[in-house]
Amino acid sequence: MAAALVHRGPDSEGIHQRADVGFAVRRLKVIDLATGDQPIRSTCSGATIVYNGELYNYRELRQELVDRGHHFSTMSDTEVALHFYEEYGVGAFHRLNGIFAFAIDDPRTGSVVVARDHLGVKPLYYAEAKGGVVFASEPKALFASELVVRRVERSAMATYLTYGHATPDRTMYAGIIKLPAGMALTRTAAGISLHRYWDIVERARRWPRDAQLPTDELAALLEDAVARNMLSDVPVGAFLSGGIDSGLVTALMRRRTGQLHTYSVGFGLPSDETPHALEVARALGTEHTPVIVTPRDAADAIADVSVIYDEPFADEAAVPTYLMSRRARQDVTVVLTGEGGDELFGGYRRYAAEQAYGAARRLPPALLSIAGRTGLERVPALRRFGQTARALRETDRAARYSVWTETFHAEERTRLLGERADRDPYRVVQRFVPTRDAIRDDVIAMMVFELRTWLVDGYLEKVDKATMATSLEARVPLLDPRIVEFMALAPRHWRISGRDTKVLLRTVASRWVDRAVLRRPKQGFGPPIGLWLRTTLADRVDEMVAPSAALGDFVERGAARAIIDDFRRGAWRERQVWSLLMLSLWAERERAASALRAA
Repeated sequence: MAAALVHRGPDSEGIHQRADVGFAVRRLKVIDLATGDQPIRSTCSGATIVYNGELYNYRELRQELVDRGHHFSTMSDTEVALHFYEEYGVGAFHRLNGIFAFAIDDPRTGSVVVARDHLGVKPLYYAEAKGGVVFASEPKALFASELVVRRVERSAMATYLTYGHATPDRTMYAGIIKLPAGMALTRTAAGISLHRYWDIVERARRWPRDAQLPTDELAALLEDAVARNMLSDVPVGAFLSGGIDSGLVTALMRRRTGQLHTYSVGFGLPSDETPHALEVARALGTEHTPVIVTPRDAADAIADVSVIYDEPFADEAAVPTYLMSRRARQDVTVVLTGEGGDELFGGYRRYAAEQAYGAARRLPPALLSIAGRTGLERVPALRRFGQTARALRETDRAARYSVWTETFHAEERTRLLGERADRDPYRVVQRFVPTRDAIRDDVIAMMVFELRTWLVDGYLEKVDKATMATSLEARVPLLDPRIVEFMALAPRHWRISGRDTKVLLRTVASRWVDRAVLRRPKQGFGPPIGLWLRTTLADRVDEMVAPSAALGDFVERGAARAIIDDFRRGAWRERQVWSLLMLSLWAERERAASALRAA
């Protein structure tokens, strides 16, 4: 199991075993290089911890614990997490400020406690097996244990075709579960129990109707979060686009250090953010490295990227993120990113469009039905209009919020899956949608929903696995739990006002970020997959619908071929073809694994 995760921790390995409990850990040395190797055993109780991630408030917690009589043998943040558990237990985990997946063997109670950070920055998978529980940072380590059967959960196929990845606690494998963000699992002789120690809505600040724009308070939180995220005994850099989120993080980092490496990604196209990133880097005085990804680079990297995620993962930005991470690792061990800024501060255009839901419900249903015909979305010029109309005719929040981001709509999923089609894939995310009793405002509810779902299972998973595949740790200061609690239920007009987005964040960021960056329209990170699919990946696209191709094990080959043909005739199908290509690469591996087991 440890060997399967060497990329996540190339610097050292540790093993712990007690009775029927076994831990293995691979360490990437970031804090306390000399004495911080794991596992770490407490001299107070005999409990043992293995830990992935960083604890940003470990210094103040350490002093608090020393004052309460605890004794430390290292200077690491990991040992602080262990003693914090000894003193306060699982119920106090909300006080831990960091990114983490950790496990503690507690001989006092005969229990094992496994926990994942508040927002789910670090992944953690588990499965029940042979009367116990097996857990790891990635599914590949679970399979390496030989205690977990590798069996595809076919009902998850509709989920993948809808969202492009597995959703909050599901995976593509039967019996393998993702521990949800903000959750701890305890295993005792009596079995498994789950405890939610932090929830966005429950912990969120309630704002009075007449609250003034809290620019000073948010500014202080942002400065402190970036400072905490910079704690490291190894070099720290930043991923820098030309946008407000990474620009703000980089500007705050630059105020605290004399030298800073930054990295951006481009594709050699006029629409690239590369010139904007270079402009920001020059203004801030960073040592900037643009990484240009060519179609050949993408074709060479796609097999690696497919393996990195274990499951099919359709976010095309995983390719440039991986290649940029590989280059950054030559200079630094840690990078800060701007992840979470859009979901938290209201950066997506779909949030502005969602404001129209109330008015749309007053339109004649027939008009919305005609406008929302899915055929419009295949016409590039009408795609956004058709998608908006289709979303706004949905009365169910889970269905409506899903339409904004889904890859294949219901009719397409039915054609691809045939009788295996799930008629209601939205139900797997239903419980993550805030009720109207909890949040009446549809736009704020949508942002909270996306913080709980797409952010965790799409963007955060993309960044964590792409960076850790190169032994690079990514940190996300905008998702400091204190900032999330501050903003989660903040008034809508602090984030979205008409067509204006990130209202409060732009106001605060103007203290440190050039106004040209603040005025620049949002530009996506998406690579030119249409170009790639028509050039260096064209042969792969043809191969995946060949009669013997493994894609046919999971979807109807004729329906997949029709989508590809439509794409080549000029329809806006590139995301769908890419999604099928990533599914095809995964299917080939599953077929090979099945043949190996049979042998």
